[in-house]
Amino acid sequence: MINLLFRSTKIPNIVFTYWMGELPPSEFVVFFCILWNSYSMRSKNVSISLKEMERMIGISKTTISSALKKLLDRGLLSKGHRMLDNGKFAPNQYRINELMFNRKKPKDQKFNIGHSLLKEQIR
Repeated sequence: MINLLFRSTKIPNIVFTYWMGELPPSEFVVFFCILWNSYSMRSKNVSISLKEMERMIGISKTTISSALKKLLDRGLLSKGHRMLDNGKFAPNQYRINELMFNRKKPKDQKFNIGHSLLKEQIR
């Protein structure tokens, strides 16, 4: 028998009980991909490229980009940038807004997470 708990990630129930029903499928899959990476790596900031997400979840980069923009607009994610030593940009870093775990959001209200908070913690 396979021990399924050995390779598992604890995801908060609100992701399934609330956000899975609130978000359109493409947004939920992208959101879940970042959330899973965050929890599995035990890191608040997730560095992931569109190409990596495309490979992981099987939807086009165009759809992923659109979903990311909507998730950022909703305030569920924050995005940061960082430079490599050679002067090129590394993959974007995304961070889940932890306030989304604490309460339900009215449909007309965004969660507010400051981009400066993300920038401080990426440094």
